Amino acid sequence: MSFNAHYPLTEDRIAKRYKEGRGTGHLESYKPWITEADLPPKKGHKDRGVCSVSNRRSIALSAVESFVRNYYEWAPGVTDIREQFPLDREVTRSIAREMGIQHPRDRFSKIDVVMTTDLVIDYSPPDGLPQLLPRSVKAISSFGNFNDAEHGEIERRYWLAMGHRWSQVTDSPPFMTTHLKQNLARMRPWRFRPEMEQHPGYFDSLCRLLITRISNYSGTERLAGFALGIQEENSLPPGEVINTIYHLLYTKKLTADIVHTPILENFIYNIKIGNAPDDSNHRLGLE
Repeated sequence: MSFNAHYPLTEDRIAKRYKEGRGTGHLESYKPWITEADLPPKKGHKDRGVCSVSNRRSIALSAVESFVRNYYEWAPGVTDIREQFPLDREVTRSIAREMGIQHPRDRFSKIDVVMTTDLVIDYSPPDGLPQLLPRSVKAISSFGNFNDAEHGEIERRYWLAMGHRWSQVTDSPPFMTTHLKQNLARMRPWRFRPEMEQHPGYFDSLCRLLITRISNYSGTERLAGFALGIQEENSLPPGEVINTIYHLLYTKKLTADIVHTPILENFIYNIKIGNAPDDSNHRLGLE
């Protein structure tokens, strides 16, 4: 929502951010309102990486935000993710006056800050019109914080006036199961194709082999045992098969239950080819 910078906020600095185009653009061209350079050097958690949806380097400003962003990067139908999205300050000031509360201010300069929404998700459902999903990301322990509740209500009213449904999400149950969080953490490092392979076409051949074997499989083996069998049968390096399966699952070439079950404990007969429907979309407000 807002972070204290390592220097007092001034109107000139706010004007400079607007001039830089912060809060504008989509996908690779988007510029977040708050960047790592705006934060104190030792300010908490900063998870850096390339977003697999926007193909843009982004940071998560907390561990919770990192896990939630990982979910939205993977979730079916998400077409863009914009973090630290600025809200129109005149509108949030007006809402604060209507509520009879003080607008969020910089603790040093006492200037009204430009409020931000942690994540703004562009979502295209399978059946329906594209939606904009503003999401405030909070640790479950913060949900009872009075100041956070006031600021959240400003955000809620702001986005409601814009015609969008704002909500708060976290990385804890019931919003995100422990298995979902752990499984996403396992798959995410393998979301991109390998930069190097044994020979041209090797990775695609392995993907085709795995998809074919899974689609033709009849038995009661779990994923861990199946992957080990393919590895030994083809004399492949340890981990190569399961990591390739992680890639296929992350990129929706395969679908398994990652919400309720550890990935490696999925039965092969329950793994589907392609992006089959699942029940995870409702958890963080995708539907």
